[in-house]
Amino acid sequence: MNSKRLYFVLADYEEAGEVFHTLGISAIPIILHVPPRGNLKRQDKMDFQRSGIQAEAIAKWVHERTDVVIPVMRPPNYAGPVALFLLLMLVCGLLYMKRSSLDFLYNRNLWGFLALCITFAFLSGQMWNHIRSPPFFYHNPKTGQWNFYNAQFLHVDMAITMGFILLVDATDTKTSSSKTRFYAYAGIGLVVIVFSFLLSVFRLKYRGYPYRDRSQCTYLKQEDGEELFKEQEENIRSGYGCYVAHGYYFASLAGQLKLTKENDCAVVEVVRENSSTSILPSPQAVVTCRVTGVANKYAKCTILMVHNNVLPYPFVGIIRKENVYGSAKNETEFSLGDSFSYLLSTEELELGVFVGY
Repeated sequence: MNSKRLYFVLADYEEAGEVFHTLGISAIPIILHVPPRGNLKRQDKMDFQRSGIQAEAIAKWVHERTDVVIPVMRPPNYAGPVALFLLLMLVCGLLYMKRSSLDFLYNRNLWGFLALCITFAFLSGQMWNHIRSPPFFYHNPKTGQWNFYNAQFLHVDMAITMGFILLVDATDTKTSSSKTRFYAYAGIGLVVIVFSFLLSVFRLKYRGYPYRDRSQCTYLKQEDGEELFKEQEENIRSGYGCYVAHGYYFASLAGQLKLTKENDCAVVEVVRENSSTSILPSPQAVVTCRVTGVANKYAKCTILMVHNNVLPYPFVGIIRKENVYGSAKNETEFSLGDSFSYLLSTEELELGVFVGY
């Protein structure tokens, strides 16, 4: 094979299931770079959640891995220039119709409103959205949460600004005393409550300085399957209730996040609050299932127990025909196969059928 060239191969599970089994692929879609020499590395798998699935992102990732430049050419989109031209024509028409009364251009409230709109757009990250073109909302596949970060922080910034405006208006001596007190109380309430909410969100997203030393014992609410820390960036190791997957620490049950100092590193654990807290099947966990349906290439299961813990409600799992072994053949890590089911494997002789009828 010519090392100067780049070859693209498309594999479908129905026609080439052995390729998925050999490479240890448990979820699709996926783009892998197979080097001419050596084994696959973590960087040889494209991360769609960070880079996106657009053609430009794929071409950039291919260039980083192979030094092969793939030009991406899109047809020109004239919708933006046409809309801008129509908007300018509308503004010019309004100014021409109101040419005899242009006093509103000297209105300080108008220019203040426009300045605040620009400020809100920049504070909420709208300019970053314009440059990077991310999706408007983000769906976390581990927690099922829908996030509208820019819209949320846009309204938070507007509420804080409104509080400061009310505080400024409260200093106006021309208004009545009752209205002044109302403006003052409302402004202080908006600033204190909303800004405290903003700081609490920042503390939840970033658990380090300036709030608390990460080497001390810390408790935070966590959901099962939620991402905790990066393995390569944190001097910590996993303990009870969490596991490491793809370079990240994940919670395997819902409860309190606990960080304790041990020797020269911190130990991260997730402690259950009560016995009814749900447990999430983690990679390499031994589960007890009931087969609910059998097809030609897979069997559909219901996960009833994780290790010795009976689940309050079952999970859906799928075991494929090629993943039924009498002994451990591969170090393949099986996690969520898609948004609805877990991928299962026997991997040991005793992990077969317990009761059949």
